[in-house]
Amino acid sequence: MPKAKNLRILFDYAHGEMLNLEDSEYKSFRELLKSMECVISSNDTDRISPELLQNIDVLVLGCPVESYLISSEISAIIDFVSAGNSLLVVSEVGVLQKTNLNDLMKHFGLYFENTTVRSQKSTETNSIIMITDIIEHSITKNVKKIMFGGCSTIRTVKAKGSMDVCLSGEDTWIEVYDEIHNTWIKNSEIHVPVVSVSIYGLGRIAAITDVDMFGSNPLFGLDSLDNKQLIQNLILWFHTPVRSGATIEWLLSQFSQMREDMLEIGDKFDNMVTTARILENRISQLEEQQDIFQLELNKITQKPKESSTSSSKEDVLESSIHKKTEKTMEK
Repeated sequence: MPKAKNLRILFDYAHGEMLNLEDSEYKSFRELLKSMECVISSNDTDRISPELLQNIDVLVLGCPVESYLISSEISAIIDFVSAGNSLLVVSEVGVLQKTNLNDLMKHFGLYFENTTVRSQKSTETNSIIMITDIIEHSITKNVKKIMFGGCSTIRTVKAKGSMDVCLSGEDTWIEVYDEIHNTWIKNSEIHVPVVSVSIYGLGRIAAITDVDMFGSNPLFGLDSLDNKQLIQNLILWFHTPVRSGATIEWLLSQFSQMREDMLEIGDKFDNMVTTARILENRISQLEEQQDIFQLELNKITQKPKESSTSSSKEDVLESSIHKKTEKTMEK
């Protein structure tokens, strides 16, 4: 068996991960790692930090459940990968997790979707999926078929260096979870990624959407079809340094993305300037209308005064006439 001698792998258990090597369910996986001469350690309670990741080659986040990574942990993991280390992130059907893995994964051009994959060939639950749409890659060498016991899907951003390696087949469909109505909505989309990889700086990332493939179930666990071959290849891929060409490609993709971002920012700035000019013209129009309104208002407010003055004059005149009349009568 090929070796990944002294590859130091840290399994995180501090975020409620389902993939726990202490469970008998994952005994075969633990034995595979030991046979490949990996050095295994675990973290049960500590926050993920640069200090925790010292002297570690691979960090495994094996399907966290109802737990969230804080910003300092995300930053520590990004720096860890960028420096030339590896990250394996395992997910499950989206609604089961209740976590913020995508706050981390988006930096690597990978997003776990809130979906489940169903198969027409599965006669019971429709969730046992045979994957035969395999893309040529180091981790898929000699892999023809793998079996999942239920999985979600991945959305990849290839501009950030990500790549699809295993996809859902012609016999499958996707169901998207509608949180508002608490129901699954069928989507006929096929060839959707369920295993993807990415390069980030000098490091590597792998995203797998089913934790069951690491388990002991004979139908869809580690010993089913080519599941073990895929995982073995993955460990060897982590053990191999990233070639300089891949890092250069990643840097170029980052520069390209930055250029696009700058162009987008430029467009937004131009739109802001245009909007500001429109607002300035509108304000000028409002000011002109206000001046006109004020003039009209002044005319209206002056009319009662004139009327009042006229009334006063009429009163004086009437009083004078009245007095003259009284004098005449007295005479």
